[in-house]
Amino acid sequence: MINFVSCLSSQRTALACLLLIGSAVAVRPVSAQSTAEETRQRLGEEYRLVQMVVGGDEVPLPEQPTITLKLVTETVLAGKASVNLYFAGFDLDDQGHIFWQKPGFASTLMAGPPELMQLEQTFFAAMASTKTVSFAGADLVLENVESVTRLTFRKTDFEAVLQALYGKMLFLRRMIAGGAEVALPPGATITLTLAGDGRVSGRAPVNSYFGAFKRLANGGIEMSGAFGTTKMAGPPELMQAEDTFLRALAGVERIRPSADGVTLENAAKNIVLDFGLSQ
Repeated sequence: MINFVSCLSSQRTALACLLLIGSAVAVRPVSAQSTAEETRQRLGEEYRLVQMVVGGDEVPLPEQPTITLKLVTETVLAGKASVNLYFAGFDLDDQGHIFWQKPGFASTLMAGPPELMQLEQTFFAAMASTKTVSFAGADLVLENVESVTRLTFRKTDFEAVLQALYGKMLFLRRMIAGGAEVALPPGATITLTLAGDGRVSGRAPVNSYFGAFKRLANGGIEMSGAFGTTKMAGPPELMQAEDTFLRALAGVERIRPSADGVTLENAAKNIVLDFGLSQ
């Protein structure tokens, strides 16, 4: 049997690892509206962890990276821990009881600095021990029965987070183009900088590029059809990666900022460009 602790301490690969936390968790409604109804209204919203109390002691949280949680559907939540992505399926009744679908939480197994890996293990253990969830304004709070373990998540302010990212250099961490994962050649770096006046610029594997973007309603974004670039030549594999990236960038339709980066994608999600403040 695999548990989440042994999972996180095993070989660091990008393969998903199941975190078997199969116990039922009760949910406590805090208003006349059922927790199930409120959950449905909050689908798609991202929350960031602002406080974590474990066994009555507050655990210090770094400014970066931010631990997040999102209600993806009525039966799936997901997010980013201090290093890895995680998700879990659940069932929720109108009285607010939640039942984690087997086999429980799942997580990627990327490696990170020891202190962040330790924080991640603490976070997963705390999540597994909680028994109630409540909504209070912009907050989502998970607690155990004795309330000595409590995780407070706060709704991410889309505009404020995006404004904070303007002018910062972001590094490409993941690229999906044409529905397929694209691995960058060794040593290749791709960056992106969005400016508040609608300019976009960065560095592709060989050349610098520049263009423009326009914000649309409901998280939409429209890039300039073609990007200007410098005209340097490079190895074929780098030039191919650059062409793939620029074509993908031109095809994005939505922008999803987070505290530590931004994800650009098209509606079909066969184009996904994930950028972070660090590589």
